[in-house]
Amino acid sequence: MRVWVDNLGLAWFVLLAGTYSFSSKSANEVLSGQLSSSNLIRYACMVIALALITPELRGRIALRVNALWLFGAYVVVCLLSFLWSVSPVASFGKAAELAVATAIVILAANRPNSARALDQLFTVTFAFGAAVLLTIAVGYVLGLDGFWIHSKGVIERQMDAWFLSANNIGYLSALTATIALDRALGRAQGRYLMWAAFALSLFTIVAAQGRTGIACMAIGVGAVLFIRRKYKVLIALAGVALLIGLVFNEAVLSYLTRGEPTGSLQTLTGRTVIWEGAWQSFMQRPLTGNGFGVGGRYLFVSVFAGAGEDWSSAHNGLLELLTGVGLLGFAPWIVSVLWTIWNAFRFAWRRVLAGAPAVIAMMPVMTIMYNGAAGWFDVTLAYFLCCAAILGHRIPRGLRARRARQPR
Repeated sequence: MRVWVDNLGLAWFVLLAGTYSFSSKSANEVLSGQLSSSNLIRYACMVIALALITPELRGRIALRVNALWLFGAYVVVCLLSFLWSVSPVASFGKAAELAVATAIVILAANRPNSARALDQLFTVTFAFGAAVLLTIAVGYVLGLDGFWIHSKGVIERQMDAWFLSANNIGYLSALTATIALDRALGRAQGRYLMWAAFALSLFTIVAAQGRTGIACMAIGVGAVLFIRRKYKVLIALAGVALLIGLVFNEAVLSYLTRGEPTGSLQTLTGRTVIWEGAWQSFMQRPLTGNGFGVGGRYLFVSVFAGAGEDWSSAHNGLLELLTGVGLLGFAPWIVSVLWTIWNAFRFAWRRVLAGAPAVIAMMPVMTIMYNGAAGWFDVTLAYFLCCAAILGHRIPRGLRARRARQPR
């Protein structure tokens, strides 16, 4: 039997699997450095992934400056942050996991067949995310406990898994739908499977009622259709969305508010209050922050005196990064992100790729409204690392002409 996933792909899968180990610890427990079964699972997956990529370290690695290596410089700051972190154990564990993930992508980008190696990581990420959504969808349809919560909105049962929040389901659905649509439009084999993945993503994002996720899906799908010159389809979808908004405006508003007071939209469901506190926390230690992965947690204890301990982060990647590693880590990170965005624009302008630029188009929204490309390792950050590496390659001569001749 042909094995299409090699050691790098397997290491990537193991690392992704570890991110779904669930932990319900409070902020005080996280900052105390207490280990739990969730931590042990994540660390075990990290060690397995590191063992799988060890043979790759004997190969030659190019040290040319690019967006991926600048992200690596940011990761180094994250690792060093345990020296001044308010919770050294928590910071080092999260940073080490991110370092292994970055190493996998760098190793894939330096293989002789780097394009194939990076596509493998990208495909593993897509397949893993789709499998997670399918699992949640089955649990939701069957009405199993731990896959839904009561909602006061249009849909009485809101999709919300015990290991993945409703907002994160929305983000994952947006990413999966974008990649599935791009692959459905661009390939002959497996097209029906991609359309099925796209339909699955539509179902999960609607059931999760994630407002930001829906916005991200609109950006991603719109970017794919625009890059692939499906202008008529794009205009038609925009027209249908506008018509639905005008005819069913009350139902749409009820869906978006999920039955909550409309004033909650003004504070972005309480996010702006958290952001104000995060900025105060950042100003206390602007250069180094409070430690990678614990900046947001420390915020709830120090600024809000314990209020909001059930929040997992500052719900803003920029502020989470600034409270975690300060300007010292922010400098290489922001240059890496802007460089990747520029590369995405170059590839999209030449219509060489559609999937990777569309993913990057969603990243600013995901990073502002949650962690996105600025948090600890998860599927969203996995997509960013893959896209940063894929888009970091020079556009081969003649590729634009060959793509232009392909039937659409």
